[in-house]
Amino acid sequence: MEDEPIVKSENPRHHRLALPALVVFCLALYFTGLGIRPLWNQDEGMHAGTSMDMLRTGDWITPTVNGEVFFDKPALHNWLVAVSLRVLGPTEFAARLPNAIMGLATVVVLFVIGRRMFGPGPAFLGSVVLATSAQFFALSRTVMHDMTLTFCVTAGLGLFYVGASHDFRQRRWFISAAAVLGLAVLAKGPAGLILPGAVAFFYLVLRRELPRVWQMAPGWGIVIFLAVTAPWYIAVAAANPDFVSYFLVELNVGSFVSSESTHPAPFWYYVPVLAGTLIPWSLFLPVALWRSFRQRAADPRGETLFLLLWIGVYLVFFSMAVSKLATYILPMFPPAALLIGRLWHDFMCTRDPRLGRALGWSVLPAVSVFPALIAFRILDPNPDFLELYGLSLLLATLPLVVFATGVLWAGVLAYRGRPRGAFGTVTGSAVAMSGLILVIIAPALNPHQTSKRLVIEMDERVPPGESLTMLGKLRDTALFYTERRVRLLPDHDPSALEAYLATSRIAYCLVDAKRWVDWGSPGHALTRNGRDVLIANEAGLAATLPAPGGDSEHDTGSLAGREERAAGEALDPTLP
Repeated sequence: MEDEPIVKSENPRHHRLALPALVVFCLALYFTGLGIRPLWNQDEGMHAGTSMDMLRTGDWITPTVNGEVFFDKPALHNWLVAVSLRVLGPTEFAARLPNAIMGLATVVVLFVIGRRMFGPGPAFLGSVVLATSAQFFALSRTVMHDMTLTFCVTAGLGLFYVGASHDFRQRRWFISAAAVLGLAVLAKGPAGLILPGAVAFFYLVLRRELPRVWQMAPGWGIVIFLAVTAPWYIAVAAANPDFVSYFLVELNVGSFVSSESTHPAPFWYYVPVLAGTLIPWSLFLPVALWRSFRQRAADPRGETLFLLLWIGVYLVFFSMAVSKLATYILPMFPPAALLIGRLWHDFMCTRDPRLGRALGWSVLPAVSVFPALIAFRILDPNPDFLELYGLSLLLATLPLVVFATGVLWAGVLAYRGRPRGAFGTVTGSAVAMSGLILVIIAPALNPHQTSKRLVIEMDERVPPGESLTMLGKLRDTALFYTERRVRLLPDHDPSALEAYLATSRIAYCLVDAKRWVDWGSPGHALTRNGRDVLIANEAGLAATLPAPGGDSEHDTGSLAGREERAAGEALDPTLP
């Protein structure tokens, strides 16, 4: 394929509504039904619980989880969530609102950057790509730190690029970039500065403009950066003498080089992760990268080079790290989306049949969805989705089928030279897939992913001032939905649970239903939700009996029926 010139569509009538349309689109995507789903265990419950602890204790310096210091993440995102909870109340909507705002803001910032680089057409398409990519969409509706970091990195690098594209004459862009990157360090730690700094450094080196760094007011930049970041780091280190050794050395350096990392993965881990999390647009990323690499020298201000370096630095750095999680590479989604958006815009403007064929053939990997589902059905005709996730096979595969069908049809349209229809079909497939997950999949998963109902019931039963007791793992939604701490019993030996239940005092425990059955069903089952069952000892069971003078025959029968049903649910995990 020969290099084609970059085509810009600059008709103001076509693009003056682009930014308002993006805002409305993202409001619908990220804010609709934001508080319907209960918080899920693992990350959501933990991060929302940390913010609740800030409000309860009044300590906005030292983050805590279940009464223990939590230095794994700096405090910026928890501050945002805590403010939202204080203003709007302790609801799921308030806990997720900061991420939805950050998702919207990142899309808007990318549009502004893209318009500066390539014009409003590619900027609009690239912003749509970012907004509808799977992981970006999901994290904009989830309580996680990564979206705040992604906004700060996108804004910081965007401000740097604008300053460089103004021939380094306006220092305010670089000073503003230093302030925003200071927020990035408050959001996720040193990587919030090191990686954007590496992108800027290599850009200046390859453009032979490194000596011009002195035109960027580096002294003022350092002062502003420290003014943003230093107060919290100094305060938390003063309050916690072991903060520096744990956060900077053990956590940040250790996760990069230590073989004992919490989340080890091979070097190539992010190749399939990027393909799966940027879906459906990752299908077109190889063509966009190849074409951008060939065109990089034609840019007047090195915009394509800048975006390629942005992607490359993040991908290489995190691939080299020992510890890997899928969310780590979210900050490279904006430049990838912008290059994909420019690719589609060029196709719309040139109608080049070679681009059409390239985009048409790019969707072929989606064909694999159908034979994979057939093979899975043959090899495992009775999958235990209901037991593990509360999903039937039909529900589990419906979003994949919708996605694959849509993008395959988009490939046909692209091959036939109908770029607008093809782009719209891919966008519609992404929205439909996300909508099905929100409306059908998430409600079915809720009982297996959240402990909201059980921890609220435990909170009502457990005497005031006592901790909630759980076996093995922390169901951290308890930290958000109750004001109690959680006591964990070891799950490698049933004797600890038996000893706990043997007390003469009221004792309740939340346990994994399968493990409880395997251990001989100690205690009495009261109720079940998903894979967890709430059990009690004799004193706890007696506490549920009706008060004297009530309709004891009716109530006792009701209790017995409830206990019998709960025990049956524990033995048959397919029951709702």
